[in-house]
Amino acid sequence: MKFRGADCFFGEDGFFTVLMTKLFDVCLLSILWLVTSIPVFTIGPATQALYCVAFKIREGRDGYIIKDYMKAFRSGFLQSMATGLVMLGSGLFLILDIYWAYFAGTSFIRSLIPVFILLLIIWAGVLMYIFAVQAMFVGSVRETFLRAAALALAYKGRTFLMLVTSMVLIGLIYLAPVLLIVNIALIPMVNAGILLQIFAPYINREE
Repeated sequence: MKFRGADCFFGEDGFFTVLMTKLFDVCLLSILWLVTSIPVFTIGPATQALYCVAFKIREGRDGYIIKDYMKAFRSGFLQSMATGLVMLGSGLFLILDIYWAYFAGTSFIRSLIPVFILLLIIWAGVLMYIFAVQAMFVGSVRETFLRAAALALAYKGRTFLMLVTSMVLIGLIYLAPVLLIVNIALIPMVNAGILLQIFAPYINREE
C-alpha cells in the first residue's frame, strides 16, 4: 500500500497547495484594487470589480484573476464611479461632521453627535451591499442604492456580522500594515459567502 500523506498535503490538490493558491489570488486582487484605486475617483469601479471576482471565486468558477478583474472594472465604469463618489463623499461628510461637532461645535451641535453616528452606521450598512449589488444586478444608480438600503435593513443580523468582520480585518491592518496586501480583498471574499446566500432568491426571481 502506497503512503499518500505527503501528496495529500503538498500535492496538486493538497491542502497546502490549495491554501497558497488562494492566498496568492487574494494578494493579487488586493494589489489590483490598490493600483486601480490610485486616482481615487475609480474606487467605485475597483470595488465593484473586486466583488465580481470574489463572487466568481466563491462560486467555484475558474478564471483568470487579472483578466476577470479588468473586464469587471471596465463594465459599467461610469455608473460604479458615480456610486463610489457618492459613498466616498457622504462618508467623509459624516465623519467630518462628527469631528467638527465634537471639537468645535456648540452644546446643541454636540447633542447631535448620536444622530451623526447613527447615520454613519446606516452608511456603513449600505456600504456592505452597494458594490456587491452593483456587481450582481443591473440597475440605475438610484435603484442600486435603494436595493442596497433595503437589503441592509431586511437582513440586519447578517449586515451586522459583515460590519463586524470588516472592522476586525481593517483593525488588523492598523495593527500590522503588512496585512493590507491580504485583507483588502479578504473582506469581500469573506462577505461574498453571506451575500450570495442573501442574493440567491432575488437572482432566481430575476432569472
